[in-house]
Amino acid sequence: MDANFKQNLSKARRGAGKVRKALALLLCLALLCGALASCGIGGAQRFTDTYYDAFDTAISVIAYCKDQAEFKALSERIHKEFREYHKLFDIYNEYPDLFNAAALNRLAKEGQTVKVPAELFELLELSKDACTQTGGKVNIAMGAVLLLWHNAREYAADHPESAYVPQASELAEAAEHCDINKLILDKDALTVSFADPQMSLDLGAAAKGWATEKIARGLEADGYSNIAISAGGNVRVIGARADGSKWSIAVQDPSEGASASDYVDVLLLADVSLVTSGVNQRGFKVGGKWYHHIIDPDTLQPESRYLSVTVLTEDSGLADALSTALFNMSVEEGKALLSALKKGEKAIGAEAPKTAEALWVLPDKSTVSTDGYAAFRK
Repeated sequence: MDANFKQNLSKARRGAGKVRKALALLLCLALLCGALASCGIGGAQRFTDTYYDAFDTAISVIAYCKDQAEFKALSERIHKEFREYHKLFDIYNEYPDLFNAAALNRLAKEGQTVKVPAELFELLELSKDACTQTGGKVNIAMGAVLLLWHNAREYAADHPESAYVPQASELAEAAEHCDINKLILDKDALTVSFADPQMSLDLGAAAKGWATEKIARGLEADGYSNIAISAGGNVRVIGARADGSKWSIAVQDPSEGASASDYVDVLLLADVSLVTSGVNQRGFKVGGKWYHHIIDPDTLQPESRYLSVTVLTEDSGLADALSTALFNMSVEEGKALLSALKKGEKAIGAEAPKTAEALWVLPDKSTVSTDGYAAFRK
């Protein structure tokens, strides 16, 4: 394990309490049929594995396989691919064996036009589409602003007694360099440049979901099924369970003090993604107030109108971007966006989603959902 991955592993373990809470809820409610590796269906057994060294979160794989050896090979493949995508989309560390987002940020700020790997370009293209089609409510060009919040969060983790909030003047200055139109993409050449040398990219709004989707599609292409992948707030199910029944996936209660067994909804899913953005996933306290990681591009502060937003759609990368965008919109705006995407009136990525539903959890723990969401309820 290289030094950067050791550092990432340490960060993930530092927040292990919340990670294990989310994981425990998934394992309890997503696949409720007995012991984890002994629930045989039609000759297939259910197995699970968890990794902590990619995307600063716990990534769990649950699959029905004929034996332990088959599952081990599958799990190792998924783990390897998540590590590779983590390194590719890492904006904090460069690696000697590949050109990644951190290297792009450094060279583009120097005024260079940079050729990037195709998969990195695909994520940038999807993310720019998402920013444009959501009116900037999810914006990878907000790196300068998000770095200030990231640094405050990291400092608070190590020094909670002296935790601080970024100054409004610093945030306002950083916000002057967040124009997505200054991100210049050349699809034919796979090159990227910054028209603003002080701009910085932060890919966190969609990178984990995009990676999850890419891995899932690769598995589908190779004939795999009966698999559930949970990467933090991202769940992607490949097929149904081995007996043909749908996966039962819980939407966690995002309120402060909620236990691992607390949830706001349970859904029955197959061949779809569920992504939740919530106030409980990452943040820090200053003076007893919780500052979570979803930053409103207008106020430059953590958005406060919801506890969580959950999105259902086939593509996990799209769902990831949409969950952040909808968190920064009114419910009415969010519903209109999802409707426009399904009708093809707006496009994020190459394919219009067949499914585009959402659940909003409000501060009083009441919920609002799109009309089609109820069809997925258990």
